[in-house]
Amino acid sequence: ACSLRLRHPAVRVVRFIAELDATPVQFEGPTAARFVDSEDVATFASPAQAALPKVAYLRSVPTRSDRSAGGRYVLETERLGLRLPSPADEEPAAELLTDPAVMRFLGGEVVPREHVPEVIAKWLRRWDEDDIGPFVIERRRDRCVLGRAGLLVWDTRGWTHSTLADAGRHAQPELGWALARAHWGAGYATEAARAVRGWAREERQLRQLISLIAPDNVASQRVAERLRAIPTDTVTLFDSGEAVVWAHPPAVGRVE
Repeated sequence: ACSLRLRHPAVRVVRFIAELDATPVQFEGPTAARFVDSEDVATFASPAQAALPKVAYLRSVPTRSDRSAGGRYVLETERLGLRLPSPADEEPAAELLTDPAVMRFLGGEVVPREHVPEVIAKWLRRWDEDDIGPFVIERRRDRCVLGRAGLLVWDTRGWTHSTLADAGRHAQPELGWALARAHWGAGYATEAARAVRGWAREERQLRQLISLIAPDNVASQRVAERLRAIPTDTVTLFDSGEAVVWAHPPAVGRVE
């Protein structure tokens, strides 16, 4: 199932201006547009860090009315493509949702195989409700589905799932990620999450993002640290007990 090849989009040059430095920086890459977030400012400020992966995303973003995107990537990084979910994702979604090791920190219970289509439908409803939601992560070189990363809205009054409209001033978007076990340990989660974070800031103007991570979820804590998030309060989620609120740093750059 992971054998298709993907042609890279045409190369364009975009200009990034760091708010801390009025001097523009130009670079090229195999994407339609790039976003460089706060962690990558150091890449250009220090030549010694030039090997850090640069985050990229396409400017064609999903909307409530755009379900015709098919397999088109909304976001791209050096190795990954992120797109909207589809009912055709049932098999790779099942690999994720029916694995106890994956679901241990995602509510604690596996999803019965016959209920996987309902989960995908729920992912798509989140896009309809708020124009944000989970992306499917693919490896660009072979279009193998690795997992998902995206945004989920919480109502902080009871730490329940909600929508931006229903939660109002109590709405808190969370940046989350989950990979199938076969793809752990390769840095994919960090790469995907960084791209989603940049997209959320630039395309959805979501400046205050958190990640909710169980105290014993060491792997996700390491991802959060690489994203330069900081652990703050501990809260009790309605479906999975205690979680530490990791606050993401503010954006310091923008795309021109």
